[in-house]
Amino acid sequence: MEEKVYTQMRKLEDTYWWFVGKRMFISNFIKSKPGAVLDIGCGTGAMLEYLSRTSEDVVGIDNNLLPILYSKNRSGVKRLVACDARFISMKDNAFDLVIASDLLEHIAEDEMVLSEIARILKSKGKLIVTVPAFAFLWSKHDEAAHHVRRYNIDLLRIKIQKANLTVERISYTNIFAFPLILLLRNFKRFASFGREPETDFFYTPPFLNSFFIFCYKLEAMLLKKINFPFGVSILGVFIKP
Repeated sequence: MEEKVYTQMRKLEDTYWWFVGKRMFISNFIKSKPGAVLDIGCGTGAMLEYLSRTSEDVVGIDNNLLPILYSKNRSGVKRLVACDARFISMKDNAFDLVIASDLLEHIAEDEMVLSEIARILKSKGKLIVTVPAFAFLWSKHDEAAHHVRRYNIDLLRIKIQKANLTVERISYTNIFAFPLILLLRNFKRFASFGREPETDFFYTPPFLNSFFIFCYKLEAMLLKKINFPFGVSILGVFIKP
């Protein structure tokens, strides 16, 4: 991603409804004592800070030095490594939990990344993935974030199986945001014609931000029990046999 996107993310990641909601969804599937944890594509470190509260063995990696510098200043974050997700500089069978949150869509060789993750996971280790959903939602936001693709569940499942991982849970997420994002992107598809790509992170008044977070709390509760048939994103939980 571009430097301005990382800078924008750092300003928003702690309190903005989109990022807060994503952490809620992921936290549903993390044990209270997750063991050795790796966050691949750690971004500006909010997830790392959360993970550091429950595990003393947390590592964050990114291929860009700017997010690593942002993450370095997070509370509890101790181990950060600059490396390419296609060539992870970690030992085989080293981690109980790997998180790849909004990572795979940035990399053309996503199957190579999944193969590397399978290598470094312990037997019965868990991978939690989030990716953007549905090609028809492609927009300037994806271009600004340097996305290569958007996924559907069938495509992600196929790539996971090629990495010899098994599916524990897979569901669309961000269902409350889906109508808003669909309208916003259809509008911007025409209104921003010819303009430079920019993200969809827009100013949200505090009361509205709080309302969206409340909606995400409800969705996170439902996600513990059911899978959703649509959404802006996909969340998958996968196990190494």
